[in-house]
Amino acid sequence: MIKTTINVEGMACPHCEARVNAALEKEFTVSKVTSDHNKCITEVFSESELDEAKVRSVIEGEGFKVTGMKSEQAKKGLFSWK
Repeated sequence: MIKTTINVEGMACPHCEARVNAALEKEFTVSKVTSDHNKCITEVFSESELDEAKVRSVIEGEGFKVTGMKSEQAKKGLFSWK
């Protein structure tokens, strides 16, 4: 599982978070997407790395700005079976 953390400027409320999450879920095959407008981040969990240019295009198409992005192997939780 790959965890991609995206720095997103312009999210001001839970509605903004939902727009970003829905746009990413529509364009990519993901396990989970969560956004936090207070921290200005979106975390995406997927089986493979996401194309950075496409991620930027999708989020910026919703009216927000991507200021950074990093991917790493997701840590397995205490109760994870994978």
